[in-house]
Amino acid sequence: MYLVQDSNTWFANSPGQDLPFILADNGYDVWLSNTRGTTFSRRHVSLDPSNREFWNWTWDEVVAYDLPAVFDYVSNETGQKVNYIGHSVGTLTALISFSEGKFVNQMKSSVLLGPIAYLSHMTTKLGVVAATLFLDEVLKTCLYYCQIIYFIYTVLCICSLIRLRRGLLLKKYI
Repeated sequence: MYLVQDSNTWFANSPGQDLPFILADNGYDVWLSNTRGTTFSRRHVSLDPSNREFWNWTWDEVVAYDLPAVFDYVSNETGQKVNYIGHSVGTLTALISFSEGKFVNQMKSSVLLGPIAYLSHMTTKLGVVAATLFLDEVLKTCLYYCQIIYFIYTVLCICSLIRLRRGLLLKKYI
């Protein structure tokens, strides 16, 4: 059983190339979670994304409440220890949690990819600008006022990934 966080980043390729599909095809249970602010985390129990309080959170809260809730849920549902795979923010939250001694009894192993602490590997113009401007923090504030910005940012990221992965495929059709 594997648990991955921020599920939209895991589906940029075809099913034969995406890790969740590969693991599932090989008999593993795959659980996908999403941190706050993602497209799939908009159903708060009392706050709407148009409410400023919805966006008033910190990474410390993700580490203190969200990741433990996910580990508890998966462990309780399966009765198994978790093999955790984190990418980028998933790596960040896992490293903070591990440094505090969390999940020792619930985890079998972890694979941490693309740590967010190092940005020297960023080569795309969008990636360099986003990293330089801390675009995620800017977007978190802006989304209260204009949620369309998040959609556009996501589309641009996807387009960049497609261009990187598929060469100039988009250029033929745009």
